[in-house]
Amino acid sequence: MNMPTSESFDNQASEFLAFSEGSFSWQFIERPAFDRYLPDFYNESTRVLDVGCGGGRLMKHLISKGVSPENIIGIDPSQPMLVHAQKDLPESGFERGSAEDLPFPDESFDLLVSHMVFHQMDAQTLARATDNMYRVLKKGGSLCFIDTNPIGPIEWRNKSNQYVMQETPWGVEVPVFVHSLHRLLENFKKTGFQIFEGGSLPVLAEGQLADPAEYARYSSGSSRIGYRMNKLRDGNAPEQDIWRLT
Repeated sequence: MNMPTSESFDNQASEFLAFSEGSFSWQFIERPAFDRYLPDFYNESTRVLDVGCGGGRLMKHLISKGVSPENIIGIDPSQPMLVHAQKDLPESGFERGSAEDLPFPDESFDLLVSHMVFHQMDAQTLARATDNMYRVLKKGGSLCFIDTNPIGPIEWRNKSNQYVMQETPWGVEVPVFVHSLHRLLENFKKTGFQIFEGGSLPVLAEGQLADPAEYARYSSGSSRIGYRMNKLRDGNAPEQDIWRLT
């Protein structure tokens, strides 16, 4: 089973866009996690790259929190996604491309964000992407990502380091690469990132009133992980990482 292609992203764009803005996990797990990890970046001067920006959902949220639209660039392999995002965010920049080949100079951004992207990459592709993200991030900057918890679904047990097929909430079956959580984190640490904060993500209590069934489903296990990682100014990691696990 191979990594998803740009054509596969294009084919599911309309279904995903119809689903994404109002999704339960975005409203009650993922968006609150970004707000927890990133309040010190919510200002006009922060330069942001959204890796795998999709239809611009996260970019719009960052702008609502004070980031200037002119200072945000989104990159994604799907042209239909980018067309949609550009219509909603005409003042922001967009590039069609992938995380493992970022077309930006070294140390261009204060903050890199990535939302539900890394599970689409195999281990080798993710390693190349990590190197590229580290390269374009300024010293003292941060990478913040949220993704599927690889140790969450029972059906993924004993399937580490391979692709499995998964039915998405928007009705499309896609290949998902099951990373070992340990190897996933070691990949970033090996590149030079310092893990500052992260772990499994809780479901906001408000979600129980909004949709009891979805709240029960997402609360039954740990479905999402989120991490903020820093690029150290001097390039030397301390003897021990700073961990503040949820």
